[in-house]
Amino acid sequence: MFVWPVVALAVILLTVWLVAGVRTATLRSAEEARAILAVEHPGWHPAEVACAADGGGALAAAAPPDDAVAVVFAHGDTLTSRLLHRGDLARMDEVPAPGAVRARLYLHDLGCPHVEVQLAEEHWRAWRPRLQRLVGAALAALTLTAATGALPAQEAARGGATVTCPSPFQASWTPQRPPPGSLFSVEVVTYPGEAPPGAEVAGEPLHFSRTAPGRWRALAAAPIDSANSLGVRFACPGGAPDSATARVALASAHYPLERLRVAPRFSAPPDSALQARMRREAARAAEVSRASHATPRLWTTSFRPPRTSRITSSFGRGREFNGTVTSRHMGTDYAGAVGAPVRAANRGVVRIVDRFYLGGNVVYLDHGEGLVTAYLHLSKQRVAVGDTVVRGAIIGLVGATGRVTGPHLHWIARYGGVTVDPLSLLRATASAREAPGRSSPN
Repeated sequence: MFVWPVVALAVILLTVWLVAGVRTATLRSAEEARAILAVEHPGWHPAEVACAADGGGALAAAAPPDDAVAVVFAHGDTLTSRLLHRGDLARMDEVPAPGAVRARLYLHDLGCPHVEVQLAEEHWRAWRPRLQRLVGAALAALTLTAATGALPAQEAARGGATVTCPSPFQASWTPQRPPPGSLFSVEVVTYPGEAPPGAEVAGEPLHFSRTAPGRWRALAAAPIDSANSLGVRFACPGGAPDSATARVALASAHYPLERLRVAPRFSAPPDSALQARMRREAARAAEVSRASHATPRLWTTSFRPPRTSRITSSFGRGREFNGTVTSRHMGTDYAGAVGAPVRAANRGVVRIVDRFYLGGNVVYLDHGEGLVTAYLHLSKQRVAVGDTVVRGAIIGLVGATGRVTGPHLHWIARYGGVTVDPLSLLRATASAREAPGRSSPN
């Protein structure tokens, strides 16, 4: 006799869940669009914003000569954006609506099939030529490739340039357009002499290893606040000028905005003593990253994730606390119950084992040649400073220590002083193998 009431209640709850689950985020104003763009594309300043009449998004443009167009749109219950440059827009469809036009923008090589935005007809007439220029640039690039002979498929994802030193040489990088906040690889061929090339990116030195006669490879990091391109400055061997720079075009960043509602104790500003403690802890972590450039490379195989559980929060997401955009999420969060194992991403030396205010119980590993990974909010640490750990070793257990609202692992990856998406570390080292002449560490 109690079955039907239970079934009815279940149906009601399921209906409520389905209705709530299909709700999408709504853009409230141009100011909100500007706030999202400020978090997701720092350094790019829109001069004009046009909001969709239905609250489904917005278009934004900077002052000339910058011809980039930003699209703010709803992705489920989150508002996010794409910054489109020449070549990013593959196609544009227009669907007329009463007094408006719905534009479907097909993105080229940005990992997102398409986005949509609906504008009033009078607004669309002003924005249409701007978007068409981006489409035209993409088609022109395809036409030029077809006319001059397409590159082999395996070379399509690689960018490159001739470095104009007195003895010129070739430099290339993978991927062709790295996104800000990521690691990428730099390769040099026909470099004169036997010594490794000298180079730096964003103020961080590169550590080249010989992969074949006359061929060298290194990792580099694109800071998350990088603009449209990044310079790789090479030292010219034995001549003037003493350096030459190759420009690396960067992909559009697409980090979403995450809205959080937290208790007042989590959003209150810290007092002066707490601020001093946080500065000391940040300085210790930064010193480990700087010193890692002097540590020899300790790994010979690819990096692995510290956990195999699902990712609950990705790198780079803008954080809006109680209606105010305050920070970025500069790591990757993995789900886990208290006590679940956390494993070393690769061979390294333990540099920090401590309890930080924000990070709780932390472990920092120095992998050498500028690479450092950190593991935060642990319930227990299973290593000591100075230990050398192997890839996959259990270094701690998942916890909820520090400034968190629940148990999880927060994983950080850094190249020198540049914090990068840890998943880009996995991608950049996926084909890692022992370099000729380098002995495997014990």
